[in-house]
Amino acid sequence: MLPPPPVATDTASTGLFNGSPSNDMQNAMNSMGPMYASMAKSVLDAQLAYFKQPGKIAEIAKLNKDYFDALVKVGFNYEQALKIITANGLISKSSSVTGQ
Repeated sequence: MLPPPPVATDTASTGLFNGSPSNDMQNAMNSMGPMYASMAKSVLDAQLAYFKQPGKIAEIAKLNKDYFDALVKVGFNYEQALKIITANGLISKSSSVTGQ
């Protein structure tokens, strides 16, 4: 014996999740928002824990100084190198995301 065939649903009139399409999207966003906020907080907490390790800040500072010096060495002036460092540093900008 085979199971009965699936019942066809009219998603155009009932929405994808058996509700109105706008309600379904709102429900999905309401359930995903807290999860993404939690993930962002976890990432930021992990980054802070990493940076708090002894010597990490000094290591990052040295990398940035070496990057600045390399830019100057290849021909950028001091102002250009400083702009490059501040706009496109070696460390990801994801830590600038504000979590709640």
